[in-house]
Amino acid sequence: TSNDEGLIMIWDTQHLELFHAFERYKHSKACYGVAFSPTNELLLCSAGLDKKIQFFDIAEKKNVKSI
Repeated sequence: TSNDEGLIMIWDTQHLELFHAFERYKHSKACYGVAFSPTNELLLCSAGLDKKIQFFDIAEKKNVKSI
């Protein structure tokens, strides 16, 4: 999920709890889109009103690229 504060969060739907929040890499403005890669289930992409696209490695819980 994402929110108006630019935070991206990953949820564990089996246990209904937060898996990880990417607080260190949050967008400076609202984040309006998140999507998983169709070819790599551990890669997440986010887009924000700060005109940035960020890529996250879910397994390592880190940002791998910011455009």
